[in-house]
Amino acid sequence: MSGSRLKCPRDGTVLDAGTFHGQLLFKCSTCNGAFVEQRFLLPLLKALGKDIRHAVPLDYPIDTISDKGGGLLCPRCAATMEHYGYMGDRHIMIDSCSACRHMWVDAEELGGMSLLYARGERFGADRRARDQSRAGDFYSLFDSHVLRVALEIGLLAGCVQTAFMLYFVLLSRDKDL
Repeated sequence: MSGSRLKCPRDGTVLDAGTFHGQLLFKCSTCNGAFVEQRFLLPLLKALGKDIRHAVPLDYPIDTISDKGGGLLCPRCAATMEHYGYMGDRHIMIDSCSACRHMWVDAEELGGMSLLYARGERFGADRRARDQSRAGDFYSLFDSHVLRVALEIGLLAGCVQTAFMLYFVLLSRDKDL
């Protein structure tokens, strides 16, 4: 179906086709909801999450967004859309069509999803930094010992090429070899 034929599942308004942050979507000019293909949702949330990080504190509380109800018909294929909580949480209820892999998100839902995505990204970045710091401490304490054991095993097993490589790795790290 072309964008001019798709209608808002909430109020029947013809949806306007366009792009937002480089992602194709269809927007309702009345309720500001958006109809988007599922594969475009993650890049859209990623782009919106970057915008949100600069405009809103990531610990900003997310109130439960009023649920406008499920049972919507997909604008594309007319199948009944599934109605469920985003990320398993009932604070943000979204609608998706498993038949044609599109989603309907109301304007408030998209904002809440973007904030949750940005929080997840920050949490992941903080955790990766912490893990790298811990890993660096661990390797600085134990990597020479592990490499020495691997070198001995390589020599005992007759893996001369591996042992030779490990020897030079050790030599570059530990001048007292």
